[in-house]
Parts: sequence; structure tokens; C-alpha cells
Amino acid sequence: MTSRPASRPLLLWLAAAALLLRLLVPAGFMPGAGGTLVLCTGNGVVTVAADATGHPVKAPLATDSGSSCAFAGLGVAGPLPELPALPLPLLTAIAVLLLATGLRLGVGLGQPPRPSTGPPLKI
Repeated sequence: MTSRPASRPLLLWLAAAALLLRLLVPAGFMPGAGGTLVLCTGNGVVTVAADATGHPVKAPLATDSGSSCAFAGLGVAGPLPELPALPLPLLTAIAVLLLATGLRLGVGLGQPPRPSTGPPLKI
């Protein structure tokens, strides 16, 4: 019988605590000093005064559109990669080859026999 390392339960609890913290704290949230919240928005950094429960007390104190939020864009997906386009002569050559050989796509050995469409020839 193999023995479990003693640190394994500790590592599982640490991973669970990290995931719980990730669930509870929204992306772009940065606590400020002295009861203020610093929020990263699409228009820049906004500083808001908050009460003990975390709700905003009044209008935003300051808006700084010149600075950027370094970690606010980490949850955003990047652009999709561009697929290589096949040149038109290659597509034309494939189409001509399929038409010239009489090859039909999807018809072959993997297809069941066609159903009968009429009475038998001999009775």
C-alpha cells in the first residue's frame, strides 16, 4: 500500500481557497486606501468612495483616462487566427478533376445498397 504525502491535503485546501477567492473577487477590482475603491473600466481608472459594506457613497471622486489597468484585460479572449485561404486555381483544379473522373462524393463502399424502386423482373 502506498502512503499519501502529508502536504497533499494542504495543497488541495490552498487550491480550493484560490478558486473561491477567484469566484468572489470580480475582474478589475482593486481596493484603494482609506475606504475608496479603484475600478478599472473601459474608460480608464475610476476612484469611488465606499461605505463599510462596499457600496458607493457618492459620485466618483476621480477619473484618470490616461492610465491603464494592467491586469483588467487578462480575462478577454484574443483575436482568432486567420485561416489560410486556398488559391482559386487549386480549387478550380480540384473541381475539374472531380467532374472529369465522374467521382461523386459520399458514394462508395461505405454506403448501403439502394432500395428497390419497382417490381422484380421475373415472377
